[in-house]
Amino acid sequence: PVICLKGKNSNQLKRVVETASETEGVVLNYFTDAFLAGSAEAQMRQTRETPVEDQEFFAVVLFGPSETIKPLTKRFSLVQNLPSTNQPA
Repeated sequence: PVICLKGKNSNQLKRVVETASETEGVVLNYFTDAFLAGSAEAQMRQTRETPVEDQEFFAVVLFGPSETIKPLTKRFSLVQNLPSTNQPA
């Protein structure tokens, strides 16, 4: 299962990225406003050229053992009412 949590703002997401990147056993990825820059080449260029601290964070994906992830996400709340993907075709 995928559990979706939401943060209060970009800074909260940025802090969890900083902490998770230093945590053994956690794999992560994140999505920022640099990903809105048109083509894939433009996105990569903007990502390289913009310091992480100047980017606005939209989403963070964490993967690892539950006992490692839970302390990192304890300040986040569960996203409610997401559309279901389990609908018949």
